[in-house]
Amino acid sequence: SLLQEMLFVPCALLSFLLSSVSCVPISRLSPVQEHQDAAGQSSVMVDMLKDKPLTPLTPPILEEGHPPPPPSSLPPLSNGTYRQQPSKPNKSGLPGIPNKMEGPPPSPLLFPLSSPPIPLPAEECLTKDGEVGECLSAHDCGQTNGMMSGLCHQGMDHSAYPRVCCTYKAHCGFSTSKMVSYFTSPAYPQIISNHSDCNLEVDLNPGVCQVRLDFLDFQLAGMTKGICSTSNQMKIESTVKHAYIPTNSLCGKLSANSNADPLDNLRTDHPHLYIHLEDLPVDRKVKKVPNPATPSISLGVKVTNHPSKWNIRVTQIQCDGAPLQAPGGCAQYYNAASGTMASLGYYDNQYMVDMDMAACIRHDQRACAIAYTIDSLNIGNTRGLNKLGYGLTCDDYISFQGEKTGMCGSAVSREVVLPVRGAQGVFMHSDSTHSKSETGFKMQYRYIRDCEGLQYFRYPQPK
Repeated sequence: SLLQEMLFVPCALLSFLLSSVSCVPISRLSPVQEHQDAAGQSSVMVDMLKDKPLTPLTPPILEEGHPPPPPSSLPPLSNGTYRQQPSKPNKSGLPGIPNKMEGPPPSPLLFPLSSPPIPLPAEECLTKDGEVGECLSAHDCGQTNGMMSGLCHQGMDHSAYPRVCCTYKAHCGFSTSKMVSYFTSPAYPQIISNHSDCNLEVDLNPGVCQVRLDFLDFQLAGMTKGICSTSNQMKIESTVKHAYIPTNSLCGKLSANSNADPLDNLRTDHPHLYIHLEDLPVDRKVKKVPNPATPSISLGVKVTNHPSKWNIRVTQIQCDGAPLQAPGGCAQYYNAASGTMASLGYYDNQYMVDMDMAACIRHDQRACAIAYTIDSLNIGNTRGLNKLGYGLTCDDYISFQGEKTGMCGSAVSREVVLPVRGAQGVFMHSDSTHSKSETGFKMQYRYIRDCEGLQYFRYPQPK
């Protein structure tokens, strides 16, 4: 039938196609044969290169004013430049440095410049250069015009947020309220010879009762007959009416050695001076002035035709039992169990006239005696080398606290051992006259806690 014929034709065609397909095996070399053929081809290539080496290609020499060849097959524009390659967007059409890759990402900042999430407490720190600063965040240090001097506590900080040791420099015309700042001469440590008016104003913080000036480096023109020249001196003034300033003018060479180890700057037996604020007299009543001025002190330096420089550490001390808080009336205060004491101006071989100055030593509760080793002493009228005078025979003199008499004259390498009777220290008085032989004193002190068999100093008895 017609239906059978229609089915027969496709079936016959399908059987014909299947019969025409045959399996053809793939001829593939073994791995060993492939390696041998590749080695043979490479050896043939080496032989061909030996017979006829390749000549290096030299770039074409461009004529002057001829544009460089295009980096692509794109035709140049009318102005002589080439269009950018469409396959590389934002890619310059001019030839660049081949195989150029982007550099590594910038390293993260050591100190984060953002403000800390919570306020960090201010804390005292010491730098490796022997300076005193505050532990603050880098953000706060920059906002307060400080200088980052390394990590807080030299990397041994316990804070979870990184802090730096922030120090504060004060220069001519500055005003500071920082607890510790460094007043330096212009371009310090360079020498200057003239400066008409270099002032620093120290605004006192609440609770501050004393200001300590440590003369780390102080070199001005010397005194003339025990008096500083008005054109070469540092004046000390205060807006506090009852402030006690032991001397309001300083000059000469006050520091011992400016080239010493920087860590020695942390010692408390450097030449220094205390300014006591609101040091009210105890023998009479004092009326308070209404609307008093903002409490502050000012340091003004003048230099005229003399090589000079200075570096003064200005420390504000609160009356809360701080280690540097001195007893009332002390112009100098030594809080270590041993150290070196010297009169102001000793390193310039003179001292001021009309001076009354007390150098106090922190009391040691366990000490039974104190030893003063006099390296050099030249105060008042000298009767010869290493000869001392006592009591009323002295116009200029020193007296040890707890003793009833004074001492003057000349002494070298002499030890004075005294029993401890309350506070210890040395008081110095000078009159209105001056002689070249009056250079001051320098001595070492140390507390003694074992006094068994100790021989005390005996003053000469009147005959």
